[in-house]
Amino acid sequence: MLQVREQYQTTYGKDLIQELKKELSGDFEQVIVALMEPPATFDASHLRYSMKVMLSHRNFLSFETKH
Repeated sequence: MLQVREQYQTTYGKDLIQELKKELSGDFEQVIVALMEPPATFDASHLRYSMKVMLSHRNFLSFETKH
C-alpha cells in the first residue's frame, strides 16, 4: 500500500490518507485507513492502544479495590 500512497502523492499532489479521512467516516474510515498502513505499523499502533486501555482498566480496578 505504500506504493499506492506514494503514487497518489506523485499523481495528485495530495496525501491519500488525508483525502480518505475527508471523504469517509466512522468504522469504514478506520478500516480503510488501517488498510493503508504497513502491517507492522498497524500492529504496533493497535498494540500500544491495547496496552494503554489495559493499564487504564488496571488502575481503575486497583483504585476500586483499595477504597
